[in-house]
Amino acid sequence: MNNVSSGGDTAPPRRNGFFMIIKSDVPGQIATAAAIHQRYKDLAQVERAFRTFKRGHLEIRPTFMQTEASTRGHVFVVMLACLLERELAHYWRDIDLTVSEALDELGSVRGIELAIANVTCQQVPQPTGINQELLAAAQVKLPDTLARGNPAPDAVSLATALRQEGLSASAAAALAGEIEAELAACQADPFLTSLLAPDIPWAASEWLLEDQPQPGAIRRGVMDLLAFDGQDWWLLDFKTSRAAPGEDWEAFITQETEKYRPQLLAYREMAAKIKGIDPPEAIRLGVYFSACRRVVEV
Repeated sequence: MNNVSSGGDTAPPRRNGFFMIIKSDVPGQIATAAAIHQRYKDLAQVERAFRTFKRGHLEIRPTFMQTEASTRGHVFVVMLACLLERELAHYWRDIDLTVSEALDELGSVRGIELAIANVTCQQVPQPTGINQELLAAAQVKLPDTLARGNPAPDAVSLATALRQEGLSASAAAALAGEIEAELAACQADPFLTSLLAPDIPWAASEWLLEDQPQPGAIRRGVMDLLAFDGQDWWLLDFKTSRAAPGEDWEAFITQETEKYRPQLLAYREMAAKIKGIDPPEAIRLGVYFSACRRVVEV
């Protein structure tokens, strides 16, 4: 029992009354009256979390689970949501909105469906106002487009898109034909076929990742392809660039590979951390040159 204060003293640094701590996990070497009192007050945060579970926008109740595994899974998801809510509250502590209000604001961000000939895609407009402030504070960057799983565009669609970029009709048609032929050749490449197969154990294309390699620094990147074929992990960077007329192809490929080596090494470190691959060197790195259907391992 510790008499930390008595009488009618209401000064903020003092704690009025008597506190009896039956048991505490505060280490003995730092178990001062102030430390134990603060740990006791931390219980208020736990109680607030349970109130959030039972009421508010998490709403763990009512539940209609029939198995223990389902119940545990439901509670786990709700607890994970609570942790995310607390993390967002930390990011948005200087913004005059609750987490629930902020999420409602972000709900106004909508994708726009664009159709070019027979191909459609979802474009995400850049947020403005309070939405931009919320995303920036949470260190979140929205993608520019969302994949829809459509088949590859045909030459007519490609030519239409190229004309919208300012090419003449004849130049767009010629370039569209070259692109279509190069794509078909890449899709027939046995190396790529195995990594792009629909039944591959694991794969992700255009995978946006970010991490914090050191305090105060955010690292972000988009991986062209990370795939596991059942035996090897491959991280590929696709390059459509090609040697200039008269330039030696081998020298060009060597130059491009060395240029993108640091980027691929950083991507491997990030991917290994996310996927739990140890050591990171288990992920093989490659630069794939689509013009000559050649992969150069880094």
